Amino acid sequence: MRVNTDVKLEGIPNLIKADCTQLPIRNNVFDMVISNHLIEHITEPFLLLKEMVRVTKPDGLIQVTTPHKLSHNRKWILHKHSFNFRWFIKAFKVLNVELVQTRRNFRYLPHDYFPLFRLPYFIQVTGKVKKR
Repeated sequence: MRVNTDVKLEGIPNLIKADCTQLPIRNNVFDMVISNHLIEHITEPFLLLKEMVRVTKPDGLIQVTTPHKLSHNRKWILHKHSFNFRWFIKAFKVLNVELVQTRRNFRYLPHDYFPLFRLPYFIQVTGKVKKR
């Protein structure tokens, strides 16, 4: 059964189609910027990370949580991308962000109470912004 997730709410824009590549925020404003299950919906995920770095103060933190590339919901109809740690490591290096912490949680298949094997479900990366 497929659920209609494109529900129109009066007065609220469709956030999935929002442009996060040019945030209307000054540079170096926040101590920490969090993206929680957003980056997989954005057309240009690297530009979102670049904007997160731009609005974060020097030595501030950015944190991104997203489904792992191998998780069962990576091909959900509204997901445009799927990620693994390697993608974030490369992107952080280009953006001059020091990787501080990585976390993942697992989903056991076929049943949580009788694990035959486990798959990465969600990943979370945290980086410290190093600005010159």
